Amino acid sequence: MVKRLATRLKRSVKRRMKGESHRQWMERNLHDSEAGILLDIVQSLVSLLMVVSIIDQNWTRSNYTHKGWYQVFDGANLLSIAINFSLRLYAASNRKGFFLQWLSLIDMLTAIPLFLQSVSMTMQTDGNRYLFRFLLMLRTIRILQLYRLLRLATTAKARQAWLIGLTIMCIIICAAVTFQTIEYCDPAYQHIQVPGVSCQNLSFLDAIYFVCITIGTVGFGDIVPLTKSGKMIDILLIVIAGTAISTQLGEYTDILSRETAFDKKYDPDKRIQHILLCGEIENGALRFFLHNWLHTEGERGNRKRVVILSPTLPSTTLRRILIQREYEQRVVYLQGSAMVAADLQRAAAPTAAYCFVMVKKHSETLDQNDTAANLLTCSPIWVMQRAKGMEKYERIAPLYVQVSKFDNIRHANISGASSVVCLEQLRLAMVAKSLLIKGFNTFLGNLVQRFGTLPEKDTSGFWLANYLSGCSHRVYETGLPQFLDTLGTFKALAILIYREFNVPIIGLRSIEETAVLFPADKAIADVSFQSILILSHAKDIAHKIEKMTPSVLQRHADLFPDGHGPNDEATRGGMTGFLNAMEDKLPFRSMSIAFVDDSRRSVQSARGLRSSTRSLQSNGRQNSKSDKITPLQSNEDYGDAKSMHERGDAGVSAASVPTKCKSEKRVSIVHFSALIERGASVTEDDESVLHADRGGTRTASVRWSRFHLPS
Repeated sequence: MVKRLATRLKRSVKRRMKGESHRQWMERNLHDSEAGILLDIVQSLVSLLMVVSIIDQNWTRSNYTHKGWYQVFDGANLLSIAINFSLRLYAASNRKGFFLQWLSLIDMLTAIPLFLQSVSMTMQTDGNRYLFRFLLMLRTIRILQLYRLLRLATTAKARQAWLIGLTIMCIIICAAVTFQTIEYCDPAYQHIQVPGVSCQNLSFLDAIYFVCITIGTVGFGDIVPLTKSGKMIDILLIVIAGTAISTQLGEYTDILSRETAFDKKYDPDKRIQHILLCGEIENGALRFFLHNWLHTEGERGNRKRVVILSPTLPSTTLRRILIQREYEQRVVYLQGSAMVAADLQRAAAPTAAYCFVMVKKHSETLDQNDTAANLLTCSPIWVMQRAKGMEKYERIAPLYVQVSKFDNIRHANISGASSVVCLEQLRLAMVAKSLLIKGFNTFLGNLVQRFGTLPEKDTSGFWLANYLSGCSHRVYETGLPQFLDTLGTFKALAILIYREFNVPIIGLRSIEETAVLFPADKAIADVSFQSILILSHAKDIAHKIEKMTPSVLQRHADLFPDGHGPNDEATRGGMTGFLNAMEDKLPFRSMSIAFVDDSRRSVQSARGLRSSTRSLQSNGRQNSKSDKITPLQSNEDYGDAKSMHERGDAGVSAASVPTKCKSEKRVSIVHFSALIERGASVTEDDESVLHADRGGTRTASVRWSRFHLPS
């Protein structure tokens, strides 16, 4: 522990610069280093202890005796005064001016009585007793050393408030001790002093009471000065207190008048996540950002705050945005620069969850804007590292930087940005992708923009219903239960999540806080990730995925690698046949297939099992192969046609599927007759029957039916 303390003290002293003299080096450390702050704190504490000891001695009356153990405080004060005065005198560039500084005068005035007391001074004579009380009174001005603590104030308002409080406290204590000593009935002057007439013995509390009613101009009259010296001190007290306190209050009022609502400090709450926006923020970009970041329903949305740090006052348009009902309590606008550490501290940058640096999208000076964004990137990182005591490469809040030109990306990366968004690169990439993928811009825009669930009356057509349904999907981030690691690959994980919740996995968030596209062919154990990204329109989908239980694995035994799932050969055989059929990519329009585990061949048994099966909808295009499978709910129905069990001529009966053993797996076509176009025909292909022999004991068969679409 001693070694760590010595290392910390060594770090508090700034190193000597090249060409700097010892005097300049010491002056710089006394005024601008942690060692100088520590010296001032020690000086203030020692001075305060001595004043407290004086108050304890004079609590009942003005006393000339001195307790033995109080001499420890006096000796410590004398030593601290000698060290502090010597260091500051040596480091002073103007030594003659140093003796005229008011704090230096305080040190010299308080050193004289302490030095005289250290000399062998007897208290047997009346003159020495009176001199000791006078020196005791003189030592109370040592409390003025507390003014050195004003350097700890970070704002002008806080410094002025501290100054007013210290001024009032020092005036009250010094005046109370002085009034108590002067009004004391000295035994050496008993022949000329009459107690209660020309002198009075007051306790320290009574003296404090008299000073307070005098400063407050109340004047109850129960305690009044009786000596001429006391009356002079009372007049001097009114003049000094009235002048000093009124002056300090006037300066504090002036500071408050210059301060606006945007100069305040944001006090972070550990229960509320807040992010920091800085840079050149446009109104349109800010509105879009706030809508998408804070557009979360329920309690989770209320636990988000956005702190905006901008060098200019908000415009009229921006003020209208900030006073909107959904943003008024969750958006804080502060005026300041991200290049100033004090402003970043006001915005609570060290405790921010994320930090965003934005630039103007429509400007003629794009390079200058990118340079400013690059400089702003360095400042928050330095402040967060300094506040948290972190090393250079230790993890801090992610910092996302926006630049305009592609050539400036590497500069932001070098400055320490977690991720860089280049507007030029993003714009050109979207244009290029839209040439290859029709409607890519619309898809990406709808995916980024958050939409609420629209009422059904607004959907006036089939295509519009699908379009609005797609717009209502959002990107959610969720964690995974640990038992899902047994699935092996991410491909199996995606199938399981898709079957259970009807949502696709689109990416991962790695341990390094980077987004990774879905690695379908990799094993789960080979990729270090902390969460997955999914698309869904359900608000509680993330909670449902996190609360999955191991019982879900029993319903998807076919997704386990060999030797890890249930030992059901027929189950794996039936699934293998189905996957083989799907790999052939047989052409089909839209149909739903269901896995049915049945040992009976009657239609009635198939009808009874239909409600307990999980359906899959495969959406394809005409004259093209299927490349996507989307889930259906069990209660969904497409078209007005009857089911295949009620229309024997429109579908393939479950009884038509051949049976090889008592237990088999079959794939039935359900509700496809209502989806195919008029004039299409359905036939059975005998060659599509697949057999998977497993040890000669069980055989799983799958019969595939093809659609013959009209030309």
